Amino acid sequence: DDDDEDDEEEESLSLSLSLELSASRLASLAARSASRRARISRAFLSSSSLLRELLPPPPPPREHWAPPNPSGGATGGGGGGDAEHVHRSGLLSANKSKRWCVLSGGKLDVFDKKADQTKPPKMSLDLRADVSKVARSDLKSFKLELHPGSRHAKAAKSAGGSASLLFSSDDNTEISKWVNDLTKVVSGLHGGH
Repeated sequence: DDDDEDDEEEESLSLSLSLELSASRLASLAARSASRRARISRAFLSSSSLLRELLPPPPPPREHWAPPNPSGGATGGGGGGDAEHVHRSGLLSANKSKRWCVLSGGKLDVFDKKADQTKPPKMSLDLRADVSKVARSDLKSFKLELHPGSRHAKAAKSAGGSASLLFSSDDNTEISKWVNDLTKVVSGLHGGH
């Protein structure tokens, strides 16, 4: 029985030493792994800051994209600055009919549908010559008040005698964007008045 006890003690001692060596080895591997991770992290940070120094900063975000003017210059006469570079297009209701509208180059062109943009517009408003004011009618509509001498004024006369064109959409956010852009253009073309 003593031999069995000695054998068990040796096995226990051997197992204990083996576990201690494994724990020591694991600690050593973990320390090396942490050291490698730290070196990789430092290398990454170094290369990131180097890239930031070498690469130019990204351009600021652009709110509106304006295509080049196909006629080669700004429309609507002199002045206006940025007002003539505002661009927006989308589906609006005009006189209770859905129309594709394009705001560009100081003009608002109205087409029957998007595909008709290659044809002459159904109506083209020169925002400097035709429109005196952009007014929000309600959450889903706005009107363009026309100058009395505008070529569109006679056709747009309302019961009150003033001439205006009403545009609407089911999307009040879209209407807000149209009102903001049209106001910017009309104000810019009229010298900020």
